[in-house]
Amino acid sequence: MRILVTGTNHWNTPFHEQRVSTVLNTVLSLHDQIDHGNKLTIVYGNGGLGVAGIVDRWVLRRDPEVVAEQLPIDNVSANKALAVALAMGRVDLWLGFLSGNQTMVQHFRMTTPVVPYVVREHD
Repeated sequence: MRILVTGTNHWNTPFHEQRVSTVLNTVLSLHDQIDHGNKLTIVYGNGGLGVAGIVDRWVLRRDPEVVAEQLPIDNVSANKALAVALAMGRVDLWLGFLSGNQTMVQHFRMTTPVVPYVVREHD
């Protein structure tokens, strides 16, 4: 199973780290029950800040249970790279970690064939 994880650079506190880690731990647990024998692949940006940094640390703690696939993107090309990954059917699930009332369409200025599961700071 391939999971695309995206989110805001504003998630940078221990609270945010715990929130992202809890969701990813749940996904990993479900993956182990559904797709036993295959590794979970986490696809994410290489920004190093915010959600991308949290995901990077989580992946490093879970190695070799998961496979990391970082998209070599910056803020300018992020929308295009994510749209390509989604359009090619390269992901099974999209997790979007957002702040406030932001929507995925606002965040990425696009619509995609994959419906994201949105996680907000205070849901």
